[in-house]
Amino acid sequence: MADEFTRARMQGLIEQYLETRGRRYDYVSVRAAQRALEQIVPSHAIPDRVLDDMIATHAIAHGLCVHFDREGRDDGPIAA
Repeated sequence: MADEFTRARMQGLIEQYLETRGRRYDYVSVRAAQRALEQIVPSHAIPDRVLDDMIATHAIAHGLCVHFDREGRDDGPIAA
């Protein structure tokens, strides 16, 4: 239950961040978004890869390009 609450809260925060960001820019930096979100929700609450994907999914829905610039990003194997 706590994980669902954290995920729902993070999704709302991502939406707010992107709405504000999208007014000035046509792209979003995953690293900048993650830093901004960590000010409110600790980074350990959601794994980095999941957070990256959440940010990207919402950014695309807002018509924004996504810059995957977070250091140490481990994409793992590509699913076919």
